[in-house]
Amino acid sequence: MITLYITRHGETEWNTEKRMQGWSDSNLTVKGGEHAALLGNRLKEVSFDAIYSSPSKRTELTAGLIKGDKDIRSLWMRD
Repeated sequence: MITLYITRHGETEWNTEKRMQGWSDSNLTVKGGEHAALLGNRLKEVSFDAIYSSPSKRTELTAGLIKGDKDIRSLWMRD
């Protein structure tokens, strides 16, 4: 059986300004980075085969914070 964990990127500067990002990118806020790291800590005992993410800076950073120091591959999904 396959188990999927789906999450959204951490809070960004544009999220706080209620701006739509689409394909544009903005940085994670301190709070967004903290939340991603907390999620990574909560999932630290879960064994993942891979992490898939869009190539945006905000999602790559979020995925990296969730991954932590686990030795798994991260795959950035390109269009």
